[in-house]
Amino acid sequence: MTEESIKITGGIRAAKKSGRWPGKAPFGYKNSRDENNRPIILPDHNAVYIKKAFKEYSEGKLQSDILTDFAEQGIFLSRSRLSNILRTPFYVGRITLGAWRDEPAQVIKAIHEPIINEKLFEKVQERMEGRLINRTSGYSYVRDEYPLKGLFYCFHCDAKLTASKSRSATGKRYAYYHCNECKKDRFSVEQLNETAEQILARLVFKSDYKKLAEQKAKEILKKKLKLRETSKHFLQVELTQIQNRIKSLQDKFVDGDIDNVAYKEALTRYTKKQKSIESQMNETTQTDLVFKKWVSSNSNMFENMSNYYKSTDTMGKQRLLTTIFPARLYFHNKKCRTLKMNDFLLEILLKDNELGEKNRGQILEKLDLSSWVEKRGVVSNFFESDLRLLLNLKIQLK
Repeated sequence: MTEESIKITGGIRAAKKSGRWPGKAPFGYKNSRDENNRPIILPDHNAVYIKKAFKEYSEGKLQSDILTDFAEQGIFLSRSRLSNILRTPFYVGRITLGAWRDEPAQVIKAIHEPIINEKLFEKVQERMEGRLINRTSGYSYVRDEYPLKGLFYCFHCDAKLTASKSRSATGKRYAYYHCNECKKDRFSVEQLNETAEQILARLVFKSDYKKLAEQKAKEILKKKLKLRETSKHFLQVELTQIQNRIKSLQDKFVDGDIDNVAYKEALTRYTKKQKSIESQMNETTQTDLVFKKWVSSNSNMFENMSNYYKSTDTMGKQRLLTTIFPARLYFHNKKCRTLKMNDFLLEILLKDNELGEKNRGQILEKLDLSSWVEKRGVVSNFFESDLRLLLNLKIQLK
């Protein structure tokens, strides 16, 4: 590197070490000045989209759905950019500083105002790593006699219930799901297992759910095709900018304004970005068309979820339950309680039972959603992602 390049790199690193962000502010922030006229970044009008992206992704929404919603509001982000946003600790108030020369990589507390909190950031990172809401990473370690172990939580202290056997006064051993923290929740394995089976047995639909699924898939595809053209326009603008930067970089290298090391580093970065944009622009509607066909051919699985549950192994049972009930499950007063149910199934149940807003909590005899107050509808933000989860489940359980 030239002496000038070393000075520039050193200045950038010094700024980051002090907690300041040098250069253009990332999406969600704007460049400004503090009371001492020193550069600083502040949240701007796009910060609301950062909060929304983190919140909705943590709740189970697909990145593609988030991008679609943003595009409808005039905010166009690429898939890779959204993924980078969800992974970077910058929005929680931390700056990452890569290793350089003898200095190790560091994570530095920034002086800019965080847009999201640590708890939400960690929740998103867990999902990015594959640990979805209410999904355990230890399916294979759950014994067949305890299919609900790890899925239910204590109603009193919110600790995860475990399972074990205890010996009665007569010497006979009985199996229980119980709380090891407050010791208040304790249910026989047979009672809770039977309740879960009863709930699934009641998931019988009178309405034409298959037609509803196909209709919704058609609406989703129509909306995506319309947005795709707009998105391609913005991607083309971004691609042109990258191509111009590569050309400018080549001119500077030929003129001797930058050395070989700096040239290769910048060229690698720009080329990688160019390929990413071109890949997104070359995407066709094939994936969406497969989804439509997928819905049509597999939606009959909803006719016999109870049979799926009884016939599949312990891992399959847990997959089925966590897909239908993505939030924490509790057992209290002989009923299963939870805050959320799969939106696709919920819409059909509400339609079948013609339940009003006041009675939405009592959909099934053994299931209580009384704490669930958010109004849902076929236009729910989670409808498509929940439908995809159910169809993915069909493939896994075959």
